[in-house]
Amino acid sequence: DFLYQTAVLERMNASLCNALTERQDSQTILTHLEQANLFLVSLDDERRWYRYHHLFADLLRSRLERSQPDLIAILHRRASQWYESQGLLRDAVEHSFAAQDWANAARLVGDASETMFKHGEYLTLLHWCSRLPQPVVYSSGSMCLIHAWAALMASDFDVAAPLLEHAEQLAEPGSHFLGAVSSA
Repeated sequence: DFLYQTAVLERMNASLCNALTERQDSQTILTHLEQANLFLVSLDDERRWYRYHHLFADLLRSRLERSQPDLIAILHRRASQWYESQGLLRDAVEHSFAAQDWANAARLVGDASETMFKHGEYLTLLHWCSRLPQPVVYSSGSMCLIHAWAALMASDFDVAAPLLEHAEQLAEPGSHFLGAVSSA
């Protein structure tokens, strides 16, 4: 069970594995797997982070998909929650996408957007926003603006224009929403 449940991870440590499997002995299991040379690769000198050999991970994921497909989204949600609690928003977002937890993915993208814009990571934001279903983006004025700004920074005006129009429609009537944004 441990192997199948943790196979959804690209990299893992004991704390993350405990969160996914709802166990408390993950460090012991990881140590045993590494000592037995069972397709586990250490990613650091401290032996805190690991990954499975790629072919082994593919096999585990394939078997998990066949035997317990409903568990996969649950595991990705748990991983997203753990990564968010550790301040690792990129990984949290990716696991929310893998779980198809669109509301959480949109919330995480919104939480990360200001910092990412400050660091010039608008292409990542644009990629994330484009992976969200349109109804999720269009349900929130702030999500429309994030997507639009990322598109504008990438000179993708055809994407930005309808998003800005929709954000304005979501604003209160008579507020001159976009006029206030452009004068700021």
